[in-house]
Amino acid sequence: MSYRSVGALVRDQATFSLGPQATFREAAVLMAAHRVGSIPVIDADGHLIGLFTERDLLNRVVAKGLLPGKLRVADVMTPDPTTVPAGASLVSSLRIMFEHRFRHLPVMEGGEVIGVLSCRDIPADYERPSNKRKGPRGMTRGPAARPPRLRVSSWPCPPAWTP
Repeated sequence: MSYRSVGALVRDQATFSLGPQATFREAAVLMAAHRVGSIPVIDADGHLIGLFTERDLLNRVVAKGLLPGKLRVADVMTPDPTTVPAGASLVSSLRIMFEHRFRHLPVMEGGEVIGVLSCRDIPADYERPSNKRKGPRGMTRGPAARPPRLRVSSWPCPPAWTP
């Protein structure tokens, strides 16, 4: 199946967000309650200022032995996260995730977060574009001009979804 944009893929998601003054514990409870791996952090003007992720929880809180009740989301979030517009293709968005080793990528439309693309959001029927050209009757003729091979071991998502 073809997916024209990440906006179409995430548009129906319920998106939860918190302000920068929310506690780390509030973020963790919200993430657990809704079974999500990230929470956009939005300032008072409605702008995305950060993303709090499972990795932030592990690397910036648990691994450092910090007390979760007193920490603010702003203290441990990933500030100014990379985003993609709603019209971005799934392939280009996955490439960004692969190259930067992201598991979550905020999707923006009109200056607002409309969803967060996650490895788990990639449709089961998604097939990455093939590097092979098709000959008569759909037979493979050999590799097209291949881009450099990407190291699947460094990809945060399952190998079947490597762009």
